[in-house]
Amino acid sequence: MAYLPEQNGKALTENNLYEALRAGKTLLTDGPVALFHVRHKGSDYRLGDTVVLDHGGSLELLFEWLSTPEFGPLNEIKLYMGTPRGEENITAQLEFPDLLDDEIGYGNRFSQVFSNWSETPCYLRVESSSGVDQETGEKLYCCITNPIWIIAE
Repeated sequence: MAYLPEQNGKALTENNLYEALRAGKTLLTDGPVALFHVRHKGSDYRLGDTVVLDHGGSLELLFEWLSTPEFGPLNEIKLYMGTPRGEENITAQLEFPDLLDDEIGYGNRFSQVFSNWSETPCYLRVESSSGVDQETGEKLYCCITNPIWIIAE
């Protein structure tokens, strides 16, 4: 999936698609879709974008997901943060409103504000899955986003 904002009255052009691929404004999925973007100082930053942040500034993360009966409801969304020291799962820092107990569902939205973000440089990315093989417990379908980069001003 590629993010193709309308340019010159056209969104889907060969040139716009190549630019979205070059800029990392894409995600991979074989079923469900889980998107996120970051809002900082009134501006929205999407996959492949770089947020320039004052040290300790505020970030709002906005999540949105959608699946179909064919792929089943999402049963997992993970938020990863990468730094020069490596990558870690920081999903536990999210306050999903009772959505991670059993299943997350076919579609929903959620946002959370981090009022004192201090980790820079870093990136954030999301992985989600739906459907589980009853015999092996293996996840059947997944979605992986490209990162949003965060650097200090």
